[in-house]
Amino acid sequence: MAASGVRRLKQVLLCAGNFDRQCAFLQTGLGLSLKFRDGDEWAQFDGAGVAVALAGPRENFGFAPGSWIPVMEVDDLPAAMAAIAAAGGQCGTIRDMGAHGRTCLARDPEGAPLALFAAAG
Repeated sequence: MAASGVRRLKQVLLCAGNFDRQCAFLQTGLGLSLKFRDGDEWAQFDGAGVAVALAGPRENFGFAPGSWIPVMEVDDLPAAMAAIAAAGGQCGTIRDMGAHGRTCLARDPEGAPLALFAAAG
């Protein structure tokens, strides 16, 4: 395990522009199986080992439609954020999603986005 406590690439998040159209594309164009959908805010697909999520405006970290963001699962969110900062990256604030876990947006030293996720517990 890395010093930051990264467990795995949890999912890749796609920021939606037209939720219905992109949802249909992921299903029919890429052949991904829909696991669940929460209105126009979130859809989760089976990406053959790594989940693919379609995120609406409240869930997309403020990124433009069409942006792809890797989501890394970590054991200890504050420790992972500290490791990223020590390596020259930046982290936003922690968003607590209750039973769904906690997440925050981070950027590498060149500004590339990624998200960190820690399970509730």
